[in-house]
Amino acid sequence: MPLSLEDSGLLKRVNAMLKRNAVAEVIVFAEKLDKAGSISEGFAKALFEQTKEWGDKGWFDQVWQMHELLAKYIPNGFELLHGLGYRAQMMGDFTKAEEYYHRVLKVKPDYPYSKLMLAQLQMMQTNFREGRDLLEARFDAKGENDGPDWRQFPAKRWRGENLAGKRIYIWAEQGVGDLVMFAGFLPALLSQNPLEIVLAVFPKMIPLFKRSFPSIIVESLDNAADRAVAQTLRGLPAAAKLLEKSLPELSRANRQPFDYAAPMGDLLVYLMPQYMPAKNQKSYLIADPVHMAEVEKSIKALGEGRRIGISWHSSNKQDGTVRNIPLEKWLPILKIPGCHFFSLQHHVSPKEIENFCNANDCRILNHEFDPIHDIDGLATIISCMGEVITVDNSNAHLAGALGVPTTLLLPKAHNFRWPVQDNGKTLWYDSVVTQRQEKTMDWRPAIAKIAASLKH
Repeated sequence: MPLSLEDSGLLKRVNAMLKRNAVAEVIVFAEKLDKAGSISEGFAKALFEQTKEWGDKGWFDQVWQMHELLAKYIPNGFELLHGLGYRAQMMGDFTKAEEYYHRVLKVKPDYPYSKLMLAQLQMMQTNFREGRDLLEARFDAKGENDGPDWRQFPAKRWRGENLAGKRIYIWAEQGVGDLVMFAGFLPALLSQNPLEIVLAVFPKMIPLFKRSFPSIIVESLDNAADRAVAQTLRGLPAAAKLLEKSLPELSRANRQPFDYAAPMGDLLVYLMPQYMPAKNQKSYLIADPVHMAEVEKSIKALGEGRRIGISWHSSNKQDGTVRNIPLEKWLPILKIPGCHFFSLQHHVSPKEIENFCNANDCRILNHEFDPIHDIDGLATIISCMGEVITVDNSNAHLAGALGVPTTLLLPKAHNFRWPVQDNGKTLWYDSVVTQRQEKTMDWRPAIAKIAASLKH
């Protein structure tokens, strides 16, 4: 809808305010226009587009205010309604969030993001059965970096059936942290005495998973296409010859068809709540003992002191702003004597950390490894720590799965991985305790509590 000349003039005034970061003035201006009945649908939509960048600047309350004001001018704006639902969810008002998501689905029944949020709302409240069917929407709400979708793998989709004497192909989905979290259910599958489990993961995860699950065939997700072709060829006449000719290595490794196939997230979907990882095991990943011995030597050379791995940043594009804690806010922790702090941080260069420490008279140690690609090296460093303090990123999952005592700093906004009934504990890891914000975007009380604990 093209803007009228009057609307264009109003939008210029809004842009001028935003250039000065005067978002409060924008809110007051919009409220005056609302009272005067001077907001058209076109201007409301243009203003809504402006708010999409406000969250990146931390203007969360202002986004909420503006979206509530604009909702009546864009009655069928499913993106706006979804945004209102997400804000209600972030504030812990699950009832209102559900109302908004259902309103979205009345306007746009196939909108996967609201379906997924409804599923996650159920998970947050530990209503795992209710969220099961809606969680399938995660595939249609995938981001460009969420990996391939192998739901059409030519084998029956596993729906929680007992695997005694059966073969199953499981492929990784979502990010590294999710993969580690889902792996907590592999011991439950192994206890059913399956004939074979083939687990396809990101190549950088293979060494860690092979060591941790020696009875599972762990291979690269890059092999999934070959596996699918082989599964199809096995159903044809003269399959053995076709396999030998087209996929000789794979055919020699295994000529038997799979009974089932499943995305890794389905382990959570169909095994909870009967199997709760934190209650059934202390840890399940194993770091390289040889590499650990080498790291131990270098750490001992530092002298006495508590070994604390820290991580303060998530690269998650959707809600990283909410999860992240700027390093300067960690100073009450970093200034505590008798502690050796080690960076576990990815997407932050060692030089940035060095410059920060020089400017703030503190010390954060870096090991020479790439925490993005060398997951096995990262697992080794984490395993050598006495404890880990981290924001909600993959390090929290790795530390928990390795059984390292971990304090997980969480925003007030709720994520389905860390349900509201956790009472300082998690569903996935026995060694992880949570420390939540009391007020949105205010990390000071949580940091102060951790600092006080370290001092004692």
